[in-house]
Amino acid sequence: MNRFTFVMFGRTLSLSAAIVVAGLSSGTFAQDSSFVPIAVNTDATVTAVPKSADGGAETVVLEVEANKTDTLRLPYVMTTSVIYFGGQRRANAPTVAANRGGNVTVNLPARSYKSAEIALYTANGKRVMCGMVSSSNAVNNISRRNVATGVYLLSVRGAGGEAVTARLTHSGGGLSINTAFTGGSGADARKLAKDAADLVAMTWTVTVSAENWKDSAFAIQPGKWNNNPLNTITLTLDPPKVVKSTFTDWRDGTVYKKITLTREKAWSATWMAENLNYVTRNLSGNGAWCYDDSDAGCAKYGALYNWATAQTVCPLGWHLPTLKEWGALSKAAGGNGFDSYGNGGTAGKVLKSTSGWENDSVSYNGTDDFGFSALPGGSRSSDGNFKNAGFIGFWWTTTADADQAYGRFIGDLSHNYDSTYEPLSWFHGSKNIGCSVRCVQD
Repeated sequence: MNRFTFVMFGRTLSLSAAIVVAGLSSGTFAQDSSFVPIAVNTDATVTAVPKSADGGAETVVLEVEANKTDTLRLPYVMTTSVIYFGGQRRANAPTVAANRGGNVTVNLPARSYKSAEIALYTANGKRVMCGMVSSSNAVNNISRRNVATGVYLLSVRGAGGEAVTARLTHSGGGLSINTAFTGGSGADARKLAKDAADLVAMTWTVTVSAENWKDSAFAIQPGKWNNNPLNTITLTLDPPKVVKSTFTDWRDGTVYKKITLTREKAWSATWMAENLNYVTRNLSGNGAWCYDDSDAGCAKYGALYNWATAQTVCPLGWHLPTLKEWGALSKAAGGNGFDSYGNGGTAGKVLKSTSGWENDSVSYNGTDDFGFSALPGGSRSSDGNFKNAGFIGFWWTTTADADQAYGRFIGDLSHNYDSTYEPLSWFHGSKNIGCSVRCVQD
């Protein structure tokens, strides 16, 4: 047996006498929508949940790109409280009665509704059934076989703009909607519809979330169609926990700073917090160099290594990071991750040291939020020229193809510093150039 129930404010009314009216003052019906523009400062997930008192809609989820305006489309539905049940029934206003056996009866006052469109929609606005009815017809019936189990919105829209909606739950099988035109005052029906519409409008709780960022939540009661302002959301970083310590490289006794980053047991990594500075007689000039071939360069920035040497130079128990490991660090610092070209994000600013960064006498030091203390150690080109120290830092990764390898860099290659541009970018270049090395604990 098919079974229908009307649910309003979480309450299921009696099948034998259930009469629920959702009155609307301006012809609104189930397929109408609210278009809410939204922009977020990072890639994010926007989740809109209808408040429990409203009903008639399902959760809406939207994926947005950083700093691009997108549109959150929400079903536009207004519902009335059950306190109007008695008044509507006495006035013989438009009502919907649920019956057993897969039948629904719609009672319309003939003075107000000479004809009407009857339609059934899923909770997210997809039309399932639709048909026209008229008071001049002896029988008005709209039916469909095998309507799926679910929650639906039944819409009644008159030729004069009058409209009502009702929410029903269907347990599956055939559905028949019968319309009866009765007496009653059209003025009373319109007044009740207006009062109901003025009382309760659809409201939503919107949550904006992104990995490594703190959630932002707010409530909205949007207007119909495009009558909604832009919602600009600025998320703030939710940085991982940082534990700072040191370790000693047994090969030469150098003591290095290190940091362990942890976020809710889902991600943890221990990084050197200084550039590696291991240069021996066997390495010097053969895959490892000090900037400008000066001991002062190694003392200030650590050593530079070609890619082959970088693969083997980390101490026992440590390794050269992959492109993905750098990407995880970038995301934790507010960047775009391992697959980004670095055209945005804040990872560079967060990871840079608080001193030592200068471009054409303009200081652009970082905040060093994690204690990573990234330094602008520059690079050594394949032809032996040293360049970029003081304003760009380059670091190798293990990731490579036949001829070239990948690395990460912080700084402005154009020498035209912009404080709003602080990414941890990546490059793909010759394996023979010299770059800095940071190691990750195994």
